Amino acid sequence: MEPNRRASDNSSSPGGPQDELSILLGITRAFVSAATLDEAALWMLEWVNKATNGDVAAIRLACPDVGGTLRSVAEEGDGARLQAMQGWQGTNAAFTSKAAVARSLDRPFVQRAWPLVSRGESFGVLEVVARAEVLDRSQRLIEAISSQGGIVLRNLSAAEARGTEVAGETTDLVLRLLRATSRTSALKAALELASETLDVPVIAWEKDDAVGLLHATGALGVAGEVEAGLIERLPSLPPWDGLGAGERRQLLIQVSATLGVDGVTVADSDDALLMAPVPDRLTAAFETVGSILQERLRVLRVEASLRDQDERLAQGIASTAHELRSPLVATKMVIERLLQAPEDVELYRDLLRRSGEELGWLATFVEELMLSSAGYDTLDKQPTDIMRVIRQTVESCPIEGAVERVAVWPPDPVMAPADPRYLRTALGNVIRNGLTYSPADGRLHVEVDSRGGRVVIKVRDHGPGIAPAERDAVFDMLSQGSAGKDRGGAGLGLFIARRAMEAQGGTISIQPGGPGTTVVLNLPLD
Repeated sequence: MEPNRRASDNSSSPGGPQDELSILLGITRAFVSAATLDEAALWMLEWVNKATNGDVAAIRLACPDVGGTLRSVAEEGDGARLQAMQGWQGTNAAFTSKAAVARSLDRPFVQRAWPLVSRGESFGVLEVVARAEVLDRSQRLIEAISSQGGIVLRNLSAAEARGTEVAGETTDLVLRLLRATSRTSALKAALELASETLDVPVIAWEKDDAVGLLHATGALGVAGEVEAGLIERLPSLPPWDGLGAGERRQLLIQVSATLGVDGVTVADSDDALLMAPVPDRLTAAFETVGSILQERLRVLRVEASLRDQDERLAQGIASTAHELRSPLVATKMVIERLLQAPEDVELYRDLLRRSGEELGWLATFVEELMLSSAGYDTLDKQPTDIMRVIRQTVESCPIEGAVERVAVWPPDPVMAPADPRYLRTALGNVIRNGLTYSPADGRLHVEVDSRGGRVVIKVRDHGPGIAPAERDAVFDMLSQGSAGKDRGGAGLGLFIARRAMEAQGGTISIQPGGPGTTVVLNLPLD
């Protein structure tokens, strides 16, 4: 059979480079709409192209013929490169695992093959030739394409063999499932899709993240008293993949007996479970509903992760502005004084130098803070003299008279594993807060002790103190203690300090008692 061919001009791919969420949504919608094996094969090539932003030399989909030999059914790319590709023809039976297989070609290209496996049976091989870094970057998306493609090819193969397909009137129900905005609404849509299109009773369980169990959420096509009896017998279940073969058998017997049927089929996803007494001829269609539900739940998890990342980035931006304010204020103060008294340049040279150094350090730290907010690990723990970091923090504090007002003890070095940048950020915010909220002539005491496998840093001021009910809340973003709200501020200092300490495996808290406020910073010694 002559394979389907597509033009190799990847630059014309609709929409250009797409983000991961768009690709996952597109894969699901495209495969759901595929009515034939040829259409599914072309969709697979289309989405591999998009997943790699078109940066591939060749793509080929090989499926087994009636004799089990792999034959190319769809391909795309440079003709010479396709002709030179090493195929896996004749080895379909060997592909029973979803693990990718790689071959080295002429540098810098490699060829990788993703088996299209569903329920332990291979339905073909997806082969891609590209630079290694492109395939490494796109690995997760291509795995999703091959995994979903294997399921779709299996279902379409079964449907074509039986000469049946899911009725066209199911389109609205499928779209409702694909557009579901929560796990509960997705499960409800899947329940309706399976019940109405297959005309069988369907029962659903949804995962409760708090306890890790599946709770019965409802049934369709089941008499009310039967549903009530089922929920009473099986109000919750362990995750399906956590059950042994014997436990699964007993559960299926219980459900079948309650429904009064000979047996039930399971459609399992990570966060939900569907069961229905499905005849053999509809098993593939029921499993397709389960696979659509699984992919939609996966997309919802990706969306939630992206929203959380956006929130962290917003926090990083706010933290950036807060951290840059102090050295900028100090620099502005020095410049203003020099404009008034140029002859005092030597007097202020050192302060100006320190402020400039802090700005340079903060530029680097802010970049790393933003990366950390986006989920990247920028921590660099190393043996650190805690006392030296404290003294440097006090010396660079922009509040006038800070060096004279802050007493530090002990004078000798105290070593601990820490990231000096993160520790300096935490201490800088705590010390600035203490000086700001203390009287103009108030002293600040910083004491360090090493005991019990930890380094304990206590910063005690003579300010108005923090109410017991607010001692935890003051570390939240945009939160301030009621006693200090008249002093201004954005409510970010202690929030940033907490993040900087927790990133190093440490803690920060308010010590009960007074007068004033004592902030306690803990760092582990191991």
